[in-house]
Amino acid sequence: MLKTIESIYQIATFSVIRRFLIAETIALSAFPFFLIPSSFACNRLTSLPASPGQLSNLQVLDLKGNPLTISSELHSQNRPDENPQFWQNQLERARASGDRELEGVALTNLGATYVSLSEYNRGLELYQQGMLIFQQLGNHSKEIWVLNNIGTAYKELEQYDRAVEAYLRAIAIARSQGTLVREGWVWRNLGHTYRSMKQYDRAIEAFGQAVRVFQNTNSQDDLAGVVRLLQEVQQERDRYSI
Repeated sequence: MLKTIESIYQIATFSVIRRFLIAETIALSAFPFFLIPSSFACNRLTSLPASPGQLSNLQVLDLKGNPLTISSELHSQNRPDENPQFWQNQLERARASGDRELEGVALTNLGATYVSLSEYNRGLELYQQGMLIFQQLGNHSKEIWVLNNIGTAYKELEQYDRAVEAYLRAIAIARSQGTLVREGWVWRNLGHTYRSMKQYDRAIEAFGQAVRVFQNTNSQDDLAGVVRLLQEVQQERDRYSI
């Protein structure tokens, strides 16, 4: 299995680096995009603080449940991920109007703000409330999203077994529903968790699964990031096995 993963990695590395160099040349000649912090880049997913090399561990959605862009409303409040009051207001509006889906989104994003402020227990409580709503609505895509965030919260608490359990539940749902992109995100976060546990072979396998998903979905940025992570973890494994 590990030989297969390493073969995937080698093929992906060549393909991604080649496309990445071409894309970077075009981008730099047109606009200095790479000089803009990702949290302020238009139409990019906003993620909460993560360790170096980690991508989109905590995901925030907009009021319709789509990846969050920095709108003028949110931008005027500086960092929305550090402003629980914004999502508290949206939660109150959702409950007043009876919009259950929006209520679930607001609860989950409110939980993410508390997790970003290291109030993990409060964040996890809100995640559970949001997930219950999505389960009742049969919204599996957003259930995966919440489970991913739950896993990340437990990882930050160094409760790795619980983190792995949440990620594996999310992956099982994603596979049953054919939700490939979110499955890739969760595989990547599972890899981060195994890496923190120094279970390098499992981390390599998880990152390899993320590579497979991002290749199938043609998610070039995500693919490039996971390929780099694979290389880092393989180097760590080799260094500690000496």
